[in-house]
Amino acid sequence: MERAQFVCTTCSARKKGCDKALPACGFCAKRGLSCKYDGPARKERSFRPYNPGKYFVASGTLNAPISPISIVNSASSPDTPSVTASISQSIHESLYQQVRDVLNLANLTAEDISKRYFDSFHRLYPIISPELFYQAQSKYAHGGSISPSTDYSILVLAMFLAITLPGHHRPTNLSLSDQEQLYVKVKSLIAQIQTAISPSFALVQVMFIVTIWEYTRARPEAAYSSINACSSLARILGVGDELLEKSAPYQSNIITNLVEIVKRNVAWAVIMLERIILVELNPKAIRPLTGYPNIDCQLPLDLLPSDSSLSQSIDYQSSISATLSCLETGNVSWFGRQAQAIFLLDNVLEVVRTASKTGITQGILQGAVELDGMIRNFLAMLLEESRQKKTSLCSSVAFSIRALFLLHWSIFDALPTSGNESNYQARNLSWTAINSACNMTIDAITHAQQEPDSPVPICSFYILQEAIRYLSEHQKVAGDEATVSDKDMLIHADKEYRSTYIF
Repeated sequence: MERAQFVCTTCSARKKGCDKALPACGFCAKRGLSCKYDGPARKERSFRPYNPGKYFVASGTLNAPISPISIVNSASSPDTPSVTASISQSIHESLYQQVRDVLNLANLTAEDISKRYFDSFHRLYPIISPELFYQAQSKYAHGGSISPSTDYSILVLAMFLAITLPGHHRPTNLSLSDQEQLYVKVKSLIAQIQTAISPSFALVQVMFIVTIWEYTRARPEAAYSSINACSSLARILGVGDELLEKSAPYQSNIITNLVEIVKRNVAWAVIMLERIILVELNPKAIRPLTGYPNIDCQLPLDLLPSDSSLSQSIDYQSSISATLSCLETGNVSWFGRQAQAIFLLDNVLEVVRTASKTGITQGILQGAVELDGMIRNFLAMLLEESRQKKTSLCSSVAFSIRALFLLHWSIFDALPTSGNESNYQARNLSWTAINSACNMTIDAITHAQQEPDSPVPICSFYILQEAIRYLSEHQKVAGDEATVSDKDMLIHADKEYRSTYIF
């Protein structure tokens, strides 16, 4: 077989091996791509102007070659307004073309992606306004002369990533390897955008989705790094935790502005996700970078699509005035219930950090008992609210269960097995509470098996580990048939989750 002297331009851009076959290499021929062979690039020893990101090339995604974003026109001065506009347009066109290539390979359109997104992921994390997004989408829907903005293009790709998450109608034609490649693609484009243009609010939304993807794929360390970057960018753009504190006295005015509602939702989402991730790392030593809003702060809203029949389940006039302290009142948005659940989790984190410094004192035990009562009452209210309104509050329930596991494992592990009667009783109480949390986990798994299309909370994998740990410990003491059966069911669920979602 005749072969070329040098690798083709496509494989060179991918930084991968090329079989140099003529007239087209194996990689390009298999994918129907145009294969071109050039001579060796001339090596120039002269210094070039400093330009970070000029040769930044995204790694291959979904087995397709990626063209780098071109951000420099060497023939003109970048300070010239016309050149700046040309550079900006070039970025928009290049990014949109890359997004279209990915969607074409998956046989999906931007309209397909957005519909699935707002029907699934958005119901749990309303960080993008359906109304504002569809307004932008309608501008680019008919293939006019205007290239979609960078914000729109990267949001569409992030939405694609979001619908591959557990319980969010994962496309059947996207393998686990392809999902991983899609994740790499989004991360790479985030880096290119940050290098080439000024950061935007849309980038915070994209980074939030990426962080959740990492967390659900059992990568809490990567998620922690991402949420820190997301939080820092949000603070720079004025949508950090300080936004919620500043707006508290003017709640009635802010609600009239849809853009402000979205900003508040994103600020809430970042704060909440940081604490969810910290639980799986080192909650005793690491403190959140963001501050949790005070109990009088207005809760986030759901931002359901206007055509959603589910929008009738919430009294928006009442939910507008709901605050963190409204733990037992009705008409709180679904996202607001999550904020309340994470508020209780934040209190547990504080108890765990304090106990790691002072030890388990009587005061800490008393505080833990009170906090346990608050969480249990909140759980009971959630379950009753779900029954009455026939809606799913699974994420709020899951975060509350995770809080119980964290609180009582921390106490149980810290107290000595031998000692005074008070310690013995405290350990027994914590063991009983862990048993309750485990039983709720078993009930949730059973429900998920009966309702396979039901949403999967993002902390499901981590709750499974806690429940399996408890049953393993319990089996040593009482190896009854029911315990063995429950443990086997949870281990099976764990294996299924790993094989489906963890690369």
